Amino acid sequence: MARVWYMGLCVLLLSGSGAVLGDAAGSKHVRWQRELEALRDGELNEQRAQQLVANLDQLHEYDPVMHLGAELEAQGFLAAALECYDHAVGLDQSRPEAVLAAAVVLAKQGLHVTAQEILDMVAPAPMSPALHTLLSHTRANLEATAADHARAQAAWAAANATTRRSDRLQLRPVDVLTRITDATYAAYYARQGVPFVLRSPAWNATASIQQTARYQSLQSVWEALVNTTTADVDMADAWPSFARGDVLAHVPMAQYSLHWPSLFLGDERARSALHVDAYCSHFFMTQLVGRKRWIIFPASDTFLLGRNYASAQFPLSWADVTIEGSELDMADDVLAAHPGLRLARPYQIILEPGDTLFVPGQSAHMVANLASPTMAVSGNYVDATNQACVEASLAHSGALHPEHARLRTHLIELQRI
Repeated sequence: MARVWYMGLCVLLLSGSGAVLGDAAGSKHVRWQRELEALRDGELNEQRAQQLVANLDQLHEYDPVMHLGAELEAQGFLAAALECYDHAVGLDQSRPEAVLAAAVVLAKQGLHVTAQEILDMVAPAPMSPALHTLLSHTRANLEATAADHARAQAAWAAANATTRRSDRLQLRPVDVLTRITDATYAAYYARQGVPFVLRSPAWNATASIQQTARYQSLQSVWEALVNTTTADVDMADAWPSFARGDVLAHVPMAQYSLHWPSLFLGDERARSALHVDAYCSHFFMTQLVGRKRWIIFPASDTFLLGRNYASAQFPLSWADVTIEGSELDMADDVLAAHPGLRLARPYQIILEPGDTLFVPGQSAHMVANLASPTMAVSGNYVDATNQACVEASLAHSGALHPEHARLRTHLIELQRI
């Protein structure tokens, strides 16, 4: 369907047709505003999102439709967002915003060829510097996705020509240490991108939280937290020794300096699909209650994993894998689309209470709780071992996100102190 409508809308855009603006929807805007508020509050599901865009013909103003599409896209309702952008193009064919937004959504959906064709067709149209930046950024994401795919295909063809590869991956154990020096952390684990577990207490929590055996439910954990005051716990102690070089804590931007450490609280159903943490940041997690299974792919394997750079997503989730001991099996359809996954060399670790895990920046990982309840404290951080990578990542994303550009500026200034 995307290939049908995009050709028409691009021809209209490049022909320079005038705006086709109707009358305001009047009182209907009140209902749309309520739906937008529900969307921002996370109260919309896929069904309600589709119902929301089913009557787009009642909206006749370009900007409200674009605003609705942006909200839907931000919440992950990509099909509904695409409907909004399509409608916006029909309202005003002279403005390229909706066309570019549609191309971004198509790229996120994995329709890379169609997205690229749209970008090629819209590129000659006059546009603001901000829209030109969006076009360039989207093209770069498409090129990175295509480059990874081509590289993975070549690696798989070369490997399969010499040796028959199993569909099962051998999971490597993560190094378990009782202590680590700053020099070893920096020179080997952080700079070489190798995860490790520090098997010693890393968080001076209250005695009640340390006695994990007494917790039989999420409610009991929550009650203990409620009864724990700031006088009982110094959150600075949540940071393990190897992460004490963090510079994010000194950035004068609250969303970074005050965001971590974070508390993860859940039951055995909680899990996360394969993902990479933002802007090359390192990550640590100290397990307090329960157990978690971690699968970690080294950064050098990222090109094998089928990453979509537009959506920052990977095609692998827990529904696609089966683990037996130290072997990981993947769904046939995933392997058919991404045969290079067979060449990956992931790590596996099961975190126990008192364990602190280090995950190097750019390492894709997926996590599943193995018990109920589970509780862990964690943080993303930037230090001398990954600051250059972080600054490069922020330079790329900062073109679209001003707060990323500001963060990069602050990090550079802190490096000079």
